[in-house]
Amino acid sequence: SQAAPPPSVESIVQAHLKKSGQLTSNQTAELLAAAQLEDEAKGGKRRGIVMAVSRYTMLAAIQTITVLREMHGCLLPIEVFYHTDDELPAALVDLFKSLGRVSVYDIDTLPLFTAELEDDAGRYPGLKETWERQSLALLASSFQEILIVDPQVVFLQNPAELFSHPTFASTGTLFFRSKVKPVDKASQFLVAFLKRQIDQGSPSKELAESAFYSHAIASRMDMDVVVLDKSRPGVLSALFMNAWMRRKPVRAMFW
Repeated sequence: SQAAPPPSVESIVQAHLKKSGQLTSNQTAELLAAAQLEDEAKGGKRRGIVMAVSRYTMLAAIQTITVLREMHGCLLPIEVFYHTDDELPAALVDLFKSLGRVSVYDIDTLPLFTAELEDDAGRYPGLKETWERQSLALLASSFQEILIVDPQVVFLQNPAELFSHPTFASTGTLFFRSKVKPVDKASQFLVAFLKRQIDQGSPSKELAESAFYSHAIASRMDMDVVVLDKSRPGVLSALFMNAWMRRKPVRAMFW
């Protein structure tokens, strides 16, 4: 008779969590290496977590990654993006890499963007993070299926399960609702701008029926946790549009 196939990494993780409630540092390191090999053997779309980090949120990011690994058994690869070594010194870059399956990238040195876009993603006095930095990180990421995570988010279960959500399967996107903001001039201008961009086509059913598109509210999407399938043309086009809209001269039109 044929020998039984070896247990999957996920089944081993679940067995450890059921027995002890969390993974030890040694178990995490061994399972991360095994998960890397398992993913390479499977092939298919690359899936992982993307974080945009600054000096203000690096400690929160390290804590979040540790909780994901040891408490929830989340072994997804992680890409961390920052802007210049003023924001993340070399010693801290090495600390992130030591966590296992974590790659760290300086947006300022990536050969992907113009100096204008890189400057827009840089430091802003008094702000802990910038949407500009995140918009470039999404385009630069090597992952096709991306789980965007704010460094300060606290997860109560393994967020990898979000990739199995039926909404993500059908649309390639998964958002969480945020507190509704009232309509203002900026949101009205933004909707009018978006309608001009698609005047030769038709908006999706979700967009056409949304309260935002009909000027009933200003926004309702939360950006702390978002799931995107960048391999879908519509999603990738939206990411390019998002990066363009984050440029300083364009931002001046809306915000």
